[in-house]
This record gives sequence, C-alpha cells and structure tokens, in this order.
Amino acid sequence: MNHIELLGVKIATLKPSEIQSLLADFLQHTGLKQIATVNPEFLVTAQEDSEFKAILNAADLALPDGVCIIYVSKVLGKKISLTNRMTGVEVTHALLKLAEAQQKSVEIVLPANSLSSKEEILTSIHEQYPHCIIRTISPDTVDEQSPRADIVFVALGAPQQEKWIWEHREKLLGTKIAVGVGGTFDFISGKISRAPHWMRSVGLEWLWRLYKEPKRRFRRIIRAVIVFPWLALTK
Repeated sequence: MNHIELLGVKIATLKPSEIQSLLADFLQHTGLKQIATVNPEFLVTAQEDSEFKAILNAADLALPDGVCIIYVSKVLGKKISLTNRMTGVEVTHALLKLAEAQQKSVEIVLPANSLSSKEEILTSIHEQYPHCIIRTISPDTVDEQSPRADIVFVALGAPQQEKWIWEHREKLLGTKIAVGVGGTFDFISGKISRAPHWMRSVGLEWLWRLYKEPKRRFRRIIRAVIVFPWLALTK
C-alpha cells in the first residue's frame, strides 16, 4: 500500500477508487480492520502520546483527513495530492452506502454527552439510507460473548476512540471494520453545518468551523493550522 510518513505516522496515499475497493474488500473477509482518519490534530497529539502514535501506525488503513496534511507534505517533498484526502464524513458515507447495499449491520458507539441524540442520528441516517440495519450503543456495553455489527463507528473523539477500538478488538466478535469518526454524526444529523463546497475545496473548512463554533474550536484550530505545520517543518 502506498503511503507517506509524517511526524512518525504512516498515512496511506490512495485514490478514491482504491479506498472504495479496499473498504468493500474489508467487508468480505474475516477479522477486524481498524481505520483511522488522520487529521493534523491527530499528528500533534501523537507527538505527546506514544500509545496513540503506535495505534495509528498499527491501523490497517490510516487516511489523510485535512488539507493541511496535504500542503505540508508537499512542501516536504512527499508524494501526495488532494485526491488522496478522505474525511471522516466521506468514509462514513462510503461505509453506510456499502452497509445498505450488502445488508451489513452497523453500530455507533456514542458518548453520554453526544451533541446529537441517538434519535436524531438514526433518523438522519434512515432518511439517507432507509434500509440500513443500525443501532447505537454506549462505550461500556460491549459484551465479550455477543457478536457485534459488521461495521462499528466510534464517535468518542481522538485519541479516545482509537484507543477504545484497540482495547476492545478482541471483544468485537464478527466486526469487519471499526473506525473512529469523531463528530461526523453531528454533521450528518445537521447539528453542525458543513462548510460550503468552495471552502472545502480550497482547504478553508477549518475557518468555517472556527466561525461557527469559536469557543469550542479555537484551541483545536491553533493546533491544526499553527502547531502542526511548525512541528512538521522543523522536526
């Protein structure tokens, strides 16, 4: 698999069609595959958390989520382009589409303080994927003796969600794909609006998020657009 390494973390550089094929392939084979959608904040956190870095490098598929990763990598002379980027929202929609088409079951691990309620999330998903077999669970309800869904989305935020998957991998019996998706379902439910397409296409989605949620996003944006480039370009 083609990849680059950035701040000690391996990130896949695949075409969208290759990613789609890989996701479909994962669903046809036994054994759990862990997917991570790596954004700049992940890479900053990984410099402070060696366990998190090790989990990202052990993931079966680590995708670049964030144009800042692309731009900084290109400055460093690494072979990557915007076509290699795939966000958590895009991965989630790709998997939900596959789940509906192949009648695969889905679980969403939601925290107690989720911005979107489970009813709002399930309603939104069923509006777009009416035949999807899906339910939500809390992080502490994984029963070692029970088979799990084919696809498990973990919406606990990084690095908690990646660590949760890693720690529970022996209990996710029958699960083919587990992926940390952060606040993806808040976008799908409409609780948080995505940036206009033109802003996403030129890499300004972070500015939109800062505008929409200044208090919540300020520290995260600083880490993503200032701390991350500085670390990547000086290490």
